[in-house]
Amino acid sequence: MSYRGGGGGGRGRGSGRGRGGRNNHHNNNNNHHNNNNNNHHGRGGGDSTSAPPRFNPCRTFSSTGSCQNGQNCKFAHLIKHHAAIDASTTKQPNNNSFNQNNNYNNNGYNNQNQSSPHAVSTVALWENAGQLKMFSGAHDGSWRLWNPGNNFVQEAEHFMIPPEDQQQQQQQSGYNQSSSPKKTGKVNVVKIENNFLFVGFEGRCVSVPGVSVGMVHAWNLSSAQDPPLEFHMDRTTTSAPLKPGEKSLTPYAHAMGVSSLLVTKDMVVVSGSKDGTIRIWKFTTTNPAVATPGAVAPASPASEFLLLNTLFGHAREITGLVLINMSMIWSSSTDYTIRLWDANTGQCQHLITSAEEKTPPPGGNMLAPADRAKKGHTHAVTSLLVWKSEGGEFILSSSLDGKVMAWSAQAECVASEPNGRGVVCMAIAHTDAGNQPLLLCGLEHGNIMVRNLRQTPSTPAFCLLMTISSRFIQVGHAENTSVLSLTSGPHGTFYSGGSDGILNVWQFCGDFNLDK
Repeated sequence: MSYRGGGGGGRGRGSGRGRGGRNNHHNNNNNHHNNNNNNHHGRGGGDSTSAPPRFNPCRTFSSTGSCQNGQNCKFAHLIKHHAAIDASTTKQPNNNSFNQNNNYNNNGYNNQNQSSPHAVSTVALWENAGQLKMFSGAHDGSWRLWNPGNNFVQEAEHFMIPPEDQQQQQQQSGYNQSSSPKKTGKVNVVKIENNFLFVGFEGRCVSVPGVSVGMVHAWNLSSAQDPPLEFHMDRTTTSAPLKPGEKSLTPYAHAMGVSSLLVTKDMVVVSGSKDGTIRIWKFTTTNPAVATPGAVAPASPASEFLLLNTLFGHAREITGLVLINMSMIWSSSTDYTIRLWDANTGQCQHLITSAEEKTPPPGGNMLAPADRAKKGHTHAVTSLLVWKSEGGEFILSSSLDGKVMAWSAQAECVASEPNGRGVVCMAIAHTDAGNQPLLLCGLEHGNIMVRNLRQTPSTPAFCLLMTISSRFIQVGHAENTSVLSLTSGPHGTFYSGGSDGILNVWQFCGDFNLDK
């Protein structure tokens, strides 16, 4: 399977406003670096506190797909960069100051006195009728649909902010939206499940026009011309149906922007917000045509998502949500903690924190201060991931403390690995052969670390295999910008979105020889 970059023309479909790829894809075929054979390869790339990577990618092969040295090249031919797509619009400069110490929250070390792109915050893949499409979400308030099979042409574009605000959104600037209620619409997460597109974002509503709120919209992709289903917090499983002409008094899902979504195959949705709340929603319909998840018939006006429960406990933004054994919800937050919730009752069952143990364990004595291990992360927890292996089911967590930690389903830490810099996002990918799971870690300064997941006789778990850095291979996310999203695809492909406004398309190729 191969991919090609490049722009192209495309007309919008459905509710999107179509544009082509803008012909701004960075064409890698001109990046051969053949002026000096000793200068056209990648190098090391390990971050400050991590071990050196096992493989150093060849710059020419990574950027062009070929290398004149062939099998004699001393650098690894294991990854190709297929396209760099401009997947957002550009912010206008301002003179506002901001704190550069938190790259994750401040969208990269960008000089706000210069024009800079809106971040590409999320990517989801949609397989339909044998075709693969990509949805991306950006902090300019849009989601976009791309066609990888046709030079990544943009097929649709939809802005979540009202059309009358779009021009003002471009004129106003700055990352912090709290200063102006008009600067809303930032798309934080997109998910695809059962042929529905779910979008979590910051928006405005007529009920509270002075502030931004958290919203979730769901489009039935089988009938994309229909308006989306909206999640309203006053529409609960005990609510009476709305009368004709009656409107919701709280037509939003959360008090602040929606930052995380989890969607199950039976259409139960779990949403997390920047206000620290988690809500569980259930799809319901009186239309038999859509009573079965994945049905192709359009949703009727009687179809809606009703609020089942609200989970309180986190003190800051929800960054990750996973479901374990269909009964336990794990959530991560920028409050440095991970919480485990009973999915049926909504009760918090366990808290993973960096706080030292203050009471003795049952039947035991108080540990000496030097022996009190800090159990959890020591900085914002940025994502959660489930890995099912031959040894069982594990939950992986990442943090701005630079660590990736592995947990058993019983919340016992079984492994911890430093990455040298803060980890913003993760994904599990596979080589093109599909036999070796790889852990991708997107860092707060633009690098992507590739680690082994499954222990083999020659390779321990979490072994650093490769660092993907634009500093060395001259493709990828710009230095000192955050990798905000990682999504794996078929045939060894994966996709990364960053605060530099770029959606990168990658593919693993060759054999890492990890089983030997």
